[in-house]
Amino acid sequence: MSFFNSRGGGAFPGMIDGNPMTGLRHRVAVCVERVLDSCMKQETAENTKLHISGISPKSATPPFRFISANSMQPACVKDLSLTRLEQRREFARVCCTVIIPMCVVFEDSRGERCSAESQIKVPLDVILFVPRDSIFPFEVKAAASVNCPSGKASGETAFTVTACLTVVLKIIADTDLLIPTYGFCAAPPAVDFETRECDEFFDLPLYPSGR
Repeated sequence: MSFFNSRGGGAFPGMIDGNPMTGLRHRVAVCVERVLDSCMKQETAENTKLHISGISPKSATPPFRFISANSMQPACVKDLSLTRLEQRREFARVCCTVIIPMCVVFEDSRGERCSAESQIKVPLDVILFVPRDSIFPFEVKAAASVNCPSGKASGETAFTVTACLTVVLKIIADTDLLIPTYGFCAAPPAVDFETRECDEFFDLPLYPSGR
């Protein structure tokens, strides 16, 4: 079984039926990365230049034919500056550059499948809630996902692509939170995969039904 095919009740993740307060047993202190504020930017960036390095295999010979390019994790925040707003001191202008590592897949002149590394830089200038100073400080982090459905070679070490960008900028802090819980999560027994060729037969009624 698993969390999603177990039958019957139990302390499993999922939707709650009935009163959500029923079954709460503990107050548990957990250390979590709490998101204090966040914002998302999505855009289609045409004619984005991807300069490649670390080509594998090294024997790849141009000209190259673009296949795909996708983001890798994690994205990082550089050149960060925070400027508090005079009229709303709990908010700040957040300026930074989010650097997104990319994996580029292409074919060389011999038709061999190759890959290389690249990156995309996304400038952000946004307003976010920024907490006041504390003993344990907050951080500014970014999460990003990029897909490049089309592109073409631009010289021997670059591609010009259309990039579908999603960037989430977050104000986070490591905090100890006290939360209510339903107790320990029960781990259901594993079920080995099998063809179950007899299932259809076993599902038949034991005896024929009468009128």
